Amino acid sequence: MQTMTETERNNAIVTTMELNEQVRELEQTVAQFRETSGDQKEIAADLSRVADSLAFELRDSILELVRQNLGPEQQDNLMLVLRKAGEWLAAERAELQRPPQQFSGLRISEAARRLRELDDFEMFLRDMARDILRAMSDHNFRQSRTQCGP
Repeated sequence: MQTMTETERNNAIVTTMELNEQVRELEQTVAQFRETSGDQKEIAADLSRVADSLAFELRDSILELVRQNLGPEQQDNLMLVLRKAGEWLAAERAELQRPPQQFSGLRISEAARRLRELDDFEMFLRDMARDILRAMSDHNFRQSRTQCGP
């Protein structure tokens, strides 16, 4: 596997960002349609499948960018980003779980909602990190095989 040129990488990043925006907009549209569709559950399910398909395509696009740009420096940078994201999640969780200074039902319900969102994001981050680490491992294995010869 050959590393992408800077132009190819930039084009791939722009395309991925556009796909990300399309996925986000479609997910919002599907959520709104579900709220207003009433008895049209089949159409909502079809739209949901399209949104899921685009989300998988987006994830594959991200992983392909990672696979094609895995030099030692990029691997170190990815590991740093993943570690920092984990630290930020832990700090945010600790803050949200800290008892409030004074009772406020709004504060508690808001904290509970944010904790659920944090859990969802953490699950997404862990899945993505696992896939990235797997891609890095595969890349390093292939690199070591080509350096050692057949």
